[in-house]
Amino acid sequence: HFSEKLGNLVKTNKNVSTKAFSEMERLMLEQKSFDGKGFIGVEPRFVVVPTSISGEVAQLLTSTSDPTSTNSGVANIWNGRLTMIQSPYLTNTDEKAYYFVADPSEIPGIEYTTLNGNDTPISRTVPDTEDLGLAIQSYMDFGFNLLGVQGFVKNENNA
Repeated sequence: HFSEKLGNLVKTNKNVSTKAFSEMERLMLEQKSFDGKGFIGVEPRFVVVPTSISGEVAQLLTSTSDPTSTNSGVANIWNGRLTMIQSPYLTNTDEKAYYFVADPSEIPGIEYTTLNGNDTPISRTVPDTEDLGLAIQSYMDFGFNLLGVQGFVKNENNA
């Protein structure tokens, strides 16, 4: 669900830098409505990263000067602007790629759904065939649904 055609895949700045973050922000701001007639204008709120690059991204998000500049007097425009979410699951999938994600209260992106609206585990007791007594089984039916791609931008980070 990420492609240059959809406008949610970085083309040039495929790294972790202020230029890459700015390109990702531009791509998100230029996302259009489903009918393609108007800009949504949604801004990124989160940067979701694999744990393998979390230190590099954290440095970019917390440094007062631009870490990619040779001049320490250059301000870092990304200082404190995004919340970083790191996940080891992304490291297993692709240890370099990272994502900008919009605030879900501004634009829906992923929907959490449950079977028949039951959002708590269901338990039942069954006879235990190996020991004298009962066993308890628990299960929960849930899933996720992609509602739209406008709130997501991917950087493959393979420069």
